[in-house]
Amino acid sequence: MYRQRHGAKAAARKLSSGAAPSLSFMGRPTASKDVKSKLLELQQNAAKASATHLGYPYNLNVAYGDLAPFLNFFLNNLGDAYAGSNYGVNTQSMERDTIDFFVDLWGGDSSVPEGEPGSTWGAVTSCGTEGNLLGILYGREYLKAAPVVPTLVSSVESHYSVSKAGRMYQMPYERIGSDLSGEIDYEELERTAREIVHERNSGVCMVVNVGSTVKGAHDRLALVQESLDNANVPPERRYIHCDAALSGLILPVIEEGSDYFFGFDKGADSIAVSGHKQLGTPIPCGVICAKHEHMRRWASGTPAEADYVNEQDSTISGSRSGFAALVLWYVLQTKGLGGLELEARYCLDNAAKLTAELLAANPASEARRAPFSTTVVFKRPSHEVEMKYQLATTGDIAHVVVTPSVTEDVLADFILEYSADIGTGSS
Repeated sequence: MYRQRHGAKAAARKLSSGAAPSLSFMGRPTASKDVKSKLLELQQNAAKASATHLGYPYNLNVAYGDLAPFLNFFLNNLGDAYAGSNYGVNTQSMERDTIDFFVDLWGGDSSVPEGEPGSTWGAVTSCGTEGNLLGILYGREYLKAAPVVPTLVSSVESHYSVSKAGRMYQMPYERIGSDLSGEIDYEELERTAREIVHERNSGVCMVVNVGSTVKGAHDRLALVQESLDNANVPPERRYIHCDAALSGLILPVIEEGSDYFFGFDKGADSIAVSGHKQLGTPIPCGVICAKHEHMRRWASGTPAEADYVNEQDSTISGSRSGFAALVLWYVLQTKGLGGLELEARYCLDNAAKLTAELLAANPASEARRAPFSTTVVFKRPSHEVEMKYQLATTGDIAHVVVTPSVTEDVLADFILEYSADIGTGSS
């Protein structure tokens, strides 16, 4: 008991030192002056950091005043959006509309009765990583028929969540090399896939990058399929998950980028996208879509004691943010395909200009970008420039990701500061 009381006192000391908390009607707290002061400080810091943010793929245009009233409710999309539950404060109908949008965008089939999943299933997730974890999990389950544990395969440029999934699911992981732009080496993929299937007697759980983490590169799904075909990998020994966290809302609306298109109609088994990147949601979230057969395979193992949730445990998190589904629905409804295309072209045009202007201002920048990418890679600057613009860095390179919230004025300031910085020999 002493330890419990002591722990409670220590925890209390870490909270506000202002007046004792007061409770309003129904137990809702009201903030003290000290709490309000800290909130104001946080708001000011966030505004300052947002003004010069360039390094992470986040669209910071996140004013959603219309949705503020819904913060007064606990919106919980418990379990599967298609199975329903007895908890009535949810946004599952909007979640299904959102899933249908992505299914159509990615070449799936959503032409089914209201509330029923078609050949393609989906769910709103907490982030792109959760989407990758679920897609790879479905792949592992599909490939279990192979005598040896399925092998996870991706480019060296893939997000670290792929490696995380391999460790979580105890899958061997093969990382394939890439070219200078960051696109996967298809010949090496073919050799590795042939070895995995015909020498190790395993299956290939393939992750395709649709906008890689550092270089923003795109692996071409058609060429991935060709490599697996050339390696004589049969359909039952392959599963393809597309990590489209960044470009899942860019490539599908840019007609001239057809060589890099991906989708269920092109052989994908599952696809994941982030909502807080190109789309611009005020909270981390995402969407995962997968062929319905893969979801059912996993959900068939739902334990009997989960019946109070609903009939199928198809997701990882169980309780899922109904507010995230509401935000995704709202932004898709207000922007539409036309708005998404305008934003995609804005980002691509400014990424191309940034690359050209960095090279013109200082060729030592070695600025470059992959085809149809909003990511510009260049020589790493000083720590001061990194911190001011919140650049993502690795080794001797850094990058800027041009999202809809990145203004031309901020890019112009960055070009001047960066070029002067590396011109002094800083590193």
